[in-house]
Amino acid sequence: MAGRKLFFSATDPRMNNPQLGISCSTCHVEAREDGHIWNTTEGPRNTPSLIGKKLDQTAPFHWNGEFNTVSQFMLHTTRDRMGGQGPSEEMEKQLMAFITTAPVPDNPFTTSTPADVLARGKAAFDKAECGT
Repeated sequence: MAGRKLFFSATDPRMNNPQLGISCSTCHVEAREDGHIWNTTEGPRNTPSLIGKKLDQTAPFHWNGEFNTVSQFMLHTTRDRMGGQGPSEEMEKQLMAFITTAPVPDNPFTTSTPADVLARGKAAFDKAECGT
C-alpha cells in the first residue's frame, strides 16, 4: 500500500529531510501514539494516536485546531516539522487511506474475562501488595 510506504519512509524528501532519518511512524508508532509528552511553546503536548479517530471527518486539526483541512495539517507537519517538501494531493489521499484503514487496537473491555483468570490476577496483585 502506497500510503503505508509513505508513512514509514525516512528517506522520501517530499515527506521529510532524509538526513534526519525520521518518518511519520517515528512518533506515531504503527499510527498510534508513542507515549511521549513534548514541551512546546504552547505547553506540553502528547503524540496522539491517528487510528480509529475518523481523521478525515474531524476538522479542525492539530493540538490547538489551527488547521482547517487535513491538507494544511499534512503540509505543516511534513514541511515545517519534518523538513520535507510536502506531499502531493495524491500522496495525501494515500496517507489517509492507510491511516483510516489501519487496524484499531483490541479493546480488552469488549470481551469478558473468565472468573478464574480474574481471581488469579487479583491474587497476584494482592500478594505483590500492588494496592499499597
